Amino acid sequence: MTKKSFKEISVNIKNAIARTNFKIMSNANKLICDEEKKKNSKIFYHIHKCGFHDDEWKIGKILEITKNEFIKFSLDFTPYINIYDKTSVPLIDAINYVQELNDTKAQIELLSLAKNCINEYQILIRELAFEEIRRKKFENLPSRYNCIFLCRKDQIEYWKKRLNHQDYIVYKIEIYGEPFRSREKLLSKPYESYNSICKHALAYWQYNSSKNFEDDEYLYEGKFKILDTY
Repeated sequence: MTKKSFKEISVNIKNAIARTNFKIMSNANKLICDEEKKKNSKIFYHIHKCGFHDDEWKIGKILEITKNEFIKFSLDFTPYINIYDKTSVPLIDAINYVQELNDTKAQIELLSLAKNCINEYQILIRELAFEEIRRKKFENLPSRYNCIFLCRKDQIEYWKKRLNHQDYIVYKIEIYGEPFRSREKLLSKPYESYNSICKHALAYWQYNSSKNFEDDEYLYEGKFKILDTY
């Protein structure tokens, strides 16, 4: 075997050792990152409304919310309703149609449908205002558009009543960052003006308290792990 061959063997061995060391270092760094992540992890609970991506919500799975269904529904909402022999009628046309019928029963039914439509628009206006204020003044905080809403264990019953879902599953989840906390009572009322809603939004995003309250709501952006059902 020539000296050149020995040199080549030596270089190959050094490269192999370097690759091995790099792999060991990479694995060590990954373990350190995983341990650090675990150390900073927190346990929260999420009330999942059934019928929205149910197949994704499996115990042991790691998920990341990019746009929550609550906001998506408001953004995609259109005020079309079914009334008597008419289907998918714009609300304003349905009102004109029922007025012509002069039918009290139809008018009462229309009031109920109109209430739902107005409620959705009120939610949309509120969320647009809250997001506008967040982007202007609190860009570092999680968006209500893209977050997952969480609560503590002692709040589960409160939020189950407030959300009033007929079909839901409460999940215990592990998060790997600090959620933003504010309070439901700081959300605006349905009858308030846009300017008043923006003032509420300012108070909501500025909120900071060391005390726990029943109506606390937690906003979190990032990956989380589904640990169990509650």
